[in-house]
Amino acid sequence: MTYQANNQASSATNFGSYLRHLRLQARLNQRDLAIAVGYSESQISRLEQNQRLPDLSALRARFLPALQLEEESDVAAQLLQLACDARQPNQEPATELGLPLTPGANILPIPTGLAVPTPLTSLINRGQELLSIDTLLEQSSTRLLTLIGPPGIGKTRLSLQIASAMRQRFRDGAWFVPLAPVRDPALVLPTIAQTLGLPRLDDQALAAALHTRHMLLILDNFEQVVDAAPRIAELLRMAPELTILVTSRAALQINGEQQFPVPPLELPDPEVQLRPDTIAHYPAIRLFVERMRAVRPHFELTDENAASVVDICTRLDGIPLAIELAAARGKLFTPQILLDRLCGPDGTTTLQFLVDGPRDLPDHQRTLRSAIDWSYDLLTDDARTIFAHMAVFAGGMMIDAIQAICAIPQPAIEEALAALANQSLVTIAERNGQMRFHLLETMREYGQEKLSSAGILAAIQQRHAEYYVTLVQSAAPYLRGERQEEWLNQLETEQNNLRTALSWWIEHDLTIALECAVQLRAFWFARGYFNEGRAWLSRMIGHPAFESIATNTRAAALCTAGYLAYHQGDHPQAESLSNASLVLWRALQHPLGIAQALINLGGISFLQADYPRAIVIYEECLATFRTYHDPHGIAQSLRALAHIAKDQGELAQAAKLHHESLNYYQQVGDIRGVCSAQINLSIVSYWLGDYPQARKLVEAALPTLHVAKDLMGIAYALDQIGMIDYKQGKYRSAQATLNEGLLLFRKLGDQIGVALTLTDLGRVLFACGDNHQAWKLHHEGLTLALKLSDKRRAAFCLEGLATTAGDQDPQLAARLFGAASALRHEIGTPLPPSEQSEYMRDLAHAQAACSAEVWAREWAIGIELPLSELV
Repeated sequence: MTYQANNQASSATNFGSYLRHLRLQARLNQRDLAIAVGYSESQISRLEQNQRLPDLSALRARFLPALQLEEESDVAAQLLQLACDARQPNQEPATELGLPLTPGANILPIPTGLAVPTPLTSLINRGQELLSIDTLLEQSSTRLLTLIGPPGIGKTRLSLQIASAMRQRFRDGAWFVPLAPVRDPALVLPTIAQTLGLPRLDDQALAAALHTRHMLLILDNFEQVVDAAPRIAELLRMAPELTILVTSRAALQINGEQQFPVPPLELPDPEVQLRPDTIAHYPAIRLFVERMRAVRPHFELTDENAASVVDICTRLDGIPLAIELAAARGKLFTPQILLDRLCGPDGTTTLQFLVDGPRDLPDHQRTLRSAIDWSYDLLTDDARTIFAHMAVFAGGMMIDAIQAICAIPQPAIEEALAALANQSLVTIAERNGQMRFHLLETMREYGQEKLSSAGILAAIQQRHAEYYVTLVQSAAPYLRGERQEEWLNQLETEQNNLRTALSWWIEHDLTIALECAVQLRAFWFARGYFNEGRAWLSRMIGHPAFESIATNTRAAALCTAGYLAYHQGDHPQAESLSNASLVLWRALQHPLGIAQALINLGGISFLQADYPRAIVIYEECLATFRTYHDPHGIAQSLRALAHIAKDQGELAQAAKLHHESLNYYQQVGDIRGVCSAQINLSIVSYWLGDYPQARKLVEAALPTLHVAKDLMGIAYALDQIGMIDYKQGKYRSAQATLNEGLLLFRKLGDQIGVALTLTDLGRVLFACGDNHQAWKLHHEGLTLALKLSDKRRAAFCLEGLATTAGDQDPQLAARLFGAASALRHEIGTPLPPSEQSEYMRDLAHAQAACSAEVWAREWAIGIELPLSELV
């Protein structure tokens, strides 16, 4: 459709008023027209006020289409004629703004203040980026600075803030050149000239005009005209006082270019408590809240909506455009409903939901999909294919993995990845000495849409799942040997991909999912992912198809689930799962499987202080493992027997068994096993009262545990170091170290470790004079120990409570000491030598506070009273 001027317009006598009439006739505001023709809004305003000379070539090439006029129409002819009249034949075009065509001429200042559009919204917390860019532009060596980033990251908004802040530093001001409408690289320099109010000049004439100009040029949206980069380089060479700031999804890749990757807005750390006061200062959250208030003025962060707001901003990768588009929907939806809409019942729907941005934005920024389309359309066919295939990965990928699912030669993949990185669609980071490629979550959704529309999403997801189950199978033999750290690190790096693969196999082949989970047992244990491992196995064991799976696969899965449950102190579940596994292994007459199930059950008997049964179980396991030459099983059985010997006061035998276990771990290169043996030998030395040797052993293990990221090992080492400090009177250090260990045990869900540390921390706080807090810790430890049926730990807690009560309630102290004595006699665990003198001192202190008759009576009550009633 074309617009024709009405009769009222035919009387227009100047170009500016006629242009304004045609713009209104086309239902455009000044900003709309400016975007369409590549001008600034202020330039359109100056044209309509006849303060700027019209460019005839620009009128024909861009204004007529934008105004929906056919060049042959009378209206177009009248507009062009008025433009010609405005440009009087005797006027010197190059002096319109005082810009000379030859270097060295006298220069009039270029007007500032109208050259840079004024944003209508505030810039949220980009202080660090602004400071870094300011520092770069202050350096004389920085003539060309490119702000690079993915769609919607806020490059344009940042550049406008820079221009506004810095234009006074440049004698001839800062000028903003919008290149979004320009697709022909040959039009870049003419567009610069037009922005500056110059006529259409060739490259050399433009360079001559800018030769002595001290100005900042901002070239916005350069990615689609990147082939014009050499002409920008030449312009910089010819205009030595010119500085250019470029915003682009792709680098210009010319000499002298300084690149500045624009990061997403900072998001709350996953460990941060999701309360309004702890998250409100994060830039992504601040942006969401401010934009929500634009449509809902009374919106506030609350305890109820804080988690939803964080999830929204995290799901949107901290991308400003995405957050603004989401918040714009806040007029209709609460944060929780917004989050539900973004997730969708069948997967993410971010791209469908985030539409209809502000009308004064360019088209490619009004929806998140169009912002990504803008970059995707600039890719080669190979790059598009690889980008879409990369969308099935989660949390990054290696180039080998990309090749495995793309079936494209590696050289072509490398070239495509370089193009994707250059367009800011892919980010690259080094991890564990290897380069990994990442897609933002919004990019992943876009890529998966492309695969789905091509009808190949399911096939590519299967290739992905097959690749990662092969990785787990390759890693399994090495997770307890000399290369265990290498493989554990690789599995940790690929954890998000492993999760995606496990989900796929659960839906498509439960046997493979179960086998994969069993092979991941050592990884989940080594890196402390007990909750996750148990959750996966619970989901698989509860699957309707589980009972139809082969017996050996079910037995191994049940045993693995029991093993993880035992190490979290969930002994009823551990016993149930391990017994179910044992029944299946016995039916199969599988000795090693039987031994692994028995190891779990022996641990439960040990913790319940049923030492005779535990010894029988562990000795049967040890014989089996020796028969089948399983060094790990041998080491594990020896360690378990050493624990029993230690608890029964046979410290020399415990040390002998731990040394033998250490030798087996060293033979197979299991560094975690070695560290565990060192900590156990440290505990034996501690119980013997040899604190220097105890410290030497545990401190030898700690650095290796940190390198290995063995959180459970670190937690037990911290408890041991804390108690050594306590014994040496270093109470403040002991308290800090034990608190650190307690936090780790709680994070891991290791209830045995939590009960241990609560008891030890209670002793330290009592020594510091904080009886109230010491009582609370011992009581919490006792409650947990009884829940775990850990009678030995319960005895320690009772003694701690008795000591704490000694001053204020000696009768209660007597009753508690009596209960602890009866419990130790029942389970056969005497106090270790290192604890006896302290115990006798505390006992005597409490006993002196009441008569012998009262003491004897209360002691007897403590012996007879059931523990549940006493608690």
